[in-house]
Amino acid sequence: MTDKAWLDKLAKSKEGQYIPAPDVARDVFQIMNPSSADSQVALYVALMGKSKPMCGCDTVRKLIEMDVCLKDNSLGFKNGFIKAHNRNVEIYSMAVCKSLGYGNFKSERIALAGEFHDIGKIAVPDNILNKPEFLTDDERRLHIRPHPDTGAYMLGLMGRLFGVDFEDVIPNVRYHHEWRSGKGYPYGLRDSDIPLGAQIISVCDVFDALTSKRPYKEAVESKEALEIMAQETGHFDPDLLEHAKKSLLRSFSEIFGN
Repeated sequence: MTDKAWLDKLAKSKEGQYIPAPDVARDVFQIMNPSSADSQVALYVALMGKSKPMCGCDTVRKLIEMDVCLKDNSLGFKNGFIKAHNRNVEIYSMAVCKSLGYGNFKSERIALAGEFHDIGKIAVPDNILNKPEFLTDDERRLHIRPHPDTGAYMLGLMGRLFGVDFEDVIPNVRYHHEWRSGKGYPYGLRDSDIPLGAQIISVCDVFDALTSKRPYKEAVESKEALEIMAQETGHFDPDLLEHAKKSLLRSFSEIFGN
């Protein structure tokens, strides 16, 4: 039996079950090693082994449980700023989508991708995430640049396990570090090849990163952050960035009360 057939059979056998976050956290962190050829099978085995029945389980309930799982501090969100950052990007993404006239469903799906956009950092060691200096080129290449793919990969696996459709969410997670100029990562996509949802999350991601204190830098003022972003030629769609400004500033004031 091929690995795919085996995984499909295993996933089907566990339908209607869920993963308690505290139990599975260590397994996910230890197993998510992109260099391991067996990581997919090993991750499935660990996740399945930690699952247990849940009465009356439907797709919505599974998604709620997954939401709790991913937000739990034990599941890779190893310091306060990552959890807050994901929440902020979700809020900013929703605000920008609404300002663009998107309906509730589309806005919520892009905002969901905003919330999960950095889940791949579960696989990034603590000493890299918490390093008080800027990362070296090798550290970024080995640990940071893989995280969009890692996150997309994990959402795909968990989506299959929970029976939740993340097909429209995964590309926005995978491509949120692409640049319009093609200088982004992980695939160097250009212009319209980058999904609009990923472009929205990119704007919100960078805005929150600039306006938040990190181990290696201080926060900047919200208007200064937008000025810095406008000077990053080739990163963002200028029209999208210009349109997003009011929504970002308004949401920033609501989040931080100023």
